[in-house]
Amino acid sequence: MFRTIITPKQTKLTIELPDQMVGKSVEVIAFEIEKNGEIMESPKDLTTGKRKRTFEEAVKFWDENAVDFSKFEKWKREDLYE
Repeated sequence: MFRTIITPKQTKLTIELPDQMVGKSVEVIAFEIEKNGEIMESPKDLTTGKRKRTFEEAVKFWDENAVDFSKFEKWKREDLYE
């Protein structure tokens, strides 16, 4: 995983990826993050009235609730019909 936070000075942006990502499919997502403890967008979602999570809160939530599926036994489609 490669992550960096930047403040663009213009609408065009060029990023430099690590060598191990060359030739692989990558996803690039751009969104505005909080600055100095204040959320840049409206602090409440207008549709639900709930407060939006900060990036740090979202990462903490993900870490606390993520499920490790690597310990589950893989099944074969043929076993479904037995």
